[in-house]
Amino acid sequence: MIVINFFGPSCSGKSTLAAGVFYRLKSFGLNAEVALEYVKDSVYDGNPYPFKDQIYVFAHQLKRLRQYEGKVDYVVTDAPLLLSHSFAGDKECQAFHDLIDHEWKRYNNVNVFLDWHNVPYTSSGRKSEHDNREKYAKKVKKLLDDRNEKYIVVPSDGDLLGIVALISDEIERVEKGVAE
Repeated sequence: MIVINFFGPSCSGKSTLAAGVFYRLKSFGLNAEVALEYVKDSVYDGNPYPFKDQIYVFAHQLKRLRQYEGKVDYVVTDAPLLLSHSFAGDKECQAFHDLIDHEWKRYNNVNVFLDWHNVPYTSSGRKSEHDNREKYAKKVKKLLDDRNEKYIVVPSDGDLLGIVALISDEIERVEKGVAE
């Protein structure tokens, strides 16, 4: 199973592009599903608990991926497992961070970082602040770079078909790597 991960700060277009890419994959006849961000559901539910427990959030997000194992070829997500590192920080033990990396490596990942600078901020479904976007974007890029994760950068407000073409190239690269 290939997981297409969208990375970027809050309100960078992750959910919108995940939905668009999922739609295009399905319209091409591919066996794909979408695993949207668990914590966004909690914002809409008014449930503050998940923001205090990254292990809980990680478990729910992991469940959203595992339910598709052996059933679909592609999963598109706006909440990559790897992001649990940045939300947990030093609050959680090293064993948790090791678990994140272990689960991450179980999947064939295609990573997409969004250049979000032309996307206006909206607070609907969000807990984070607009002012932190630049700082968080740098933190996420560092997280990917420190782990030598390959990623492509696409504009959040770019042409969907062009973005899908770039992602398709990455899928092909990952599939070749899996076959070798």
